[in-house]
Amino acid sequence: MGLSGVWKKWTKRFIGNSEAEIKQSLGVDSLVGADLSGTNLSKAKLISANLSGANLSGANLSEAGLMGADLIDADLSSANLSKAKLISANLKGANLKGANLTDTDMSGANLIGADLRGANLIGTDLRGASLKGADMRGATLSEFNLAERYRKVALLTDADLRGANLSNVDLSEVYLKANANQLSEVIVDETTKLPDGITLPTPNNKEHDQVVEDKPLPGFTVKQ
Repeated sequence: MGLSGVWKKWTKRFIGNSEAEIKQSLGVDSLVGADLSGTNLSKAKLISANLSGANLSGANLSEAGLMGADLIDADLSSANLSKAKLISANLKGANLKGANLTDTDMSGANLIGADLRGANLIGTDLRGASLKGADMRGATLSEFNLAERYRKVALLTDADLRGANLSNVDLSEVYLKANANQLSEVIVDETTKLPDGITLPTPNNKEHDQVVEDKPLPGFTVKQ
């Protein structure tokens, strides 16, 4: 059949709607480190499931219930998590590069050190989430449709962004409400766009990692 044929067959295969069904389908006792890449888990009920270290790259998890799930170090690159519920889920160190997170509820989630490069975060609820040290380079957080006159943006109220990499990220229309501590040591570059009232610090011409003026929020780092 060849690898491409195997892949196409696997991606169409629905392997269960619950943790127990998925384990039975795979013939395993645990989903820790399981290879679920490319599988169809749409609307699956995986509340508090332990999927730490699992390979979910390219998987369809749209509208899945993952509240309180353990996804530490899981590979969710290019996965479809649109409208999934990840409330208070633990995604520390998870790979979400290029993932579709549109309209996903990730409020209160642990995303410390997560890789969110190029992820689609339009309409994502990140209120109260911890994004310390997360890499969000090139992520999309807002969408405008002039023809239909609507806009969708990510919600970052009380999100902890300490040390997050926001290079090449447009936050200009995002609902961002956080204190200076939650925004300390954030990494930005010339392409980063922040909401009104928050201006990029001006780097010292000799030492780019030090701010000498226009510093409304302490700890911002301009990355050259």
